[in-house]
Amino acid sequence: MFKEIGLISGAWLLSVSLSFGQTTAPPAESATALIDIQSIAGPIPPPRVSTTGRDVGFIVQALMGPLGTEVLVDRNIWHYDFANGLCFSEDGQRYAYSAIRNGDHFLVVDGAEQETPPYDAVMNETFSPDGKRMAYLGLNGPKMVAVVDGQAGPQYDAPSGGYTLQFSPDSKHLAYVAGKDGRMFVVLDGKEGRAYDAIGSPASVHKVMFSQDSKHIVYKAMQDGQWHWVMDGQDYPATDELALCSDGKHLWHLAYKHGKSVMVVDDQEGPPFDAMYAMTGMIDSPMLLFSPDGKHTLYVASDAGKPVAVMDGKIGAHYDSISWAGFSPDSNHVAYMAKKQDKSFVVFDGTPGAAYDAIYPPVFSSDSKRIAYVAVRNSRMLAVIDGHEGPDYDEIESPQFVFSPDGKHFAYKARRGRVWFIVVDGQKGSKYDDILTPEPAKLTFDADGTLVYLGVKDGTIYRVRHDSSGM
Repeated sequence: MFKEIGLISGAWLLSVSLSFGQTTAPPAESATALIDIQSIAGPIPPPRVSTTGRDVGFIVQALMGPLGTEVLVDRNIWHYDFANGLCFSEDGQRYAYSAIRNGDHFLVVDGAEQETPPYDAVMNETFSPDGKRMAYLGLNGPKMVAVVDGQAGPQYDAPSGGYTLQFSPDSKHLAYVAGKDGRMFVVLDGKEGRAYDAIGSPASVHKVMFSQDSKHIVYKAMQDGQWHWVMDGQDYPATDELALCSDGKHLWHLAYKHGKSVMVVDDQEGPPFDAMYAMTGMIDSPMLLFSPDGKHTLYVASDAGKPVAVMDGKIGAHYDSISWAGFSPDSNHVAYMAKKQDKSFVVFDGTPGAAYDAIYPPVFSSDSKRIAYVAVRNSRMLAVIDGHEGPDYDEIESPQFVFSPDGKHFAYKARRGRVWFIVVDGQKGSKYDDILTPEPAKLTFDADGTLVYLGVKDGTIYRVRHDSSGM
């Protein structure tokens, strides 16, 4: 059991052994103990949790002695001289890490040791989205080799500043940035692309992006001191921005005419405004947002000195500020966060909702029929689902607000005092000292409505199953 648990200088002071069993829970929940930490003391990093939030692992570096590293994944434990890079597949069903024993470097995949060539280091272990493929980088000094599905590729110069291995959404393609003779290029499915002076902007080092349908690839490149976009091998001007949608590509840029800002999308000019604003609260703070089907656009502009949302060229109401925005999965609905007279609210399909002291970005159900968000009133947090308020709590972890695949159930992580619990369809689950959801982990429902998560109680990590099928 955890004798002591806490963050001290960014590390957990933990002791490790294994324990199995059951703990008391409400009728809808069952919990199985995975890891009880009590036998080896020492500073270790926080646990690694799978994206689905239901698998957990530790890499424990002992303070002294041979075989000084323990790797724990769920109920399994292994000993090495050193280990690093524990990662899970997106569905949490697979895991991998690199390890050293008696001077031998090797890869461990799903608990099985796999011999690797004599690299100085193995890093960037990456699973494809479907979990069926795996890639990693082998480093030898300044050189690197990408190993994909067990097959080593050519040796290249490792790019300075970082490394990337990027699978396409359909898992069929892999891209990464490499170098040779002082030039850089993207390797796609083992084929070298055109060489440039540099690849990747300062804000996104060596970043390679696939479209949602996996048919297009785009990145930024610099040639002769000028940055521009490269999409499917074709160069686009630096003045344009590329948006990748499920229907392919769109080009847009800001133009300035007679002292006014004009949004130009696919050569079609929008109305003139005093200024355009980036959408804060979103990754990369985009200037323009496309719907998933690529048929609708939304951006924020200044009209008469006030921010307005411009949807498909139509100007919305004036507010004091507008931030995060998002389309529903079916592209038929749009929501954004706005503020007026120190009160915040969600504007859904052009209609403002209830006003609060603060709000967090909304989420849509996968069938696009429901919307929910976390709000703050008088320093208390509450969930607002389809316009209906839930009970208030000391804290609700807003990124951990999820709908089931069919949209019938919802769940979120909440706290009262020092006690954490999951709320499913308005009903509180068992009480825990913590519920493990470090990024990129998130709560996830199974197709049958079962929610699985990791709870910590009295020093033991449990895998908890909450059955929503009868609710």
